[in-house]
Amino acid sequence: MRATGRGIRELLPVVRERLADLETPVSAFAKLRSLGGAFLLESAEGGERMGRYSFIGVAPRATLVFRDGIATINEEGATREVPYTDPLKVLRSEMAGCVRAPARDLPRFSGGAVGYVAYEAARRFENLPTARNEVHDLPEAAFAVYDTVVAFDHVRHALLVLAH
Repeated sequence: MRATGRGIRELLPVVRERLADLETPVSAFAKLRSLGGAFLLESAEGGERMGRYSFIGVAPRATLVFRDGIATINEEGATREVPYTDPLKVLRSEMAGCVRAPARDLPRFSGGAVGYVAYEAARRFENLPTARNEVHDLPEAAFAVYDTVVAFDHVRHALLVLAH
């Protein structure tokens, strides 16, 4: 990571490439998930054809949980709370300072925020009634920020470990 002088941190990707002959995204995920905060994004085109990349992330640098108008942000062991009306504005603000340096021959995704926005969060964007029975008690949104990911390049049969 390199500071550019305007509050923007330029992320410099460091890459290690290996042949992926004996590994699949699912088998690698099974080995890595015990590190915590794991995700596996399998790519598909049209629901039938495998896309070029699959991604695995573990051990996020930060988490953002949005519930009842308060975003709880945990980064490097420190927790802070930020009031919000739009969870995506908070997420954009948190991620705005990080820009990946140009890199050739790398996937477009090499780290960043991975998570979800719940259906009930639509009330933040549209004038909708509150659901009568919220049975799951899930946050409106939750994201984890990853600095390191493993990318399977299905075209080149390679496994890329990308760290910033």
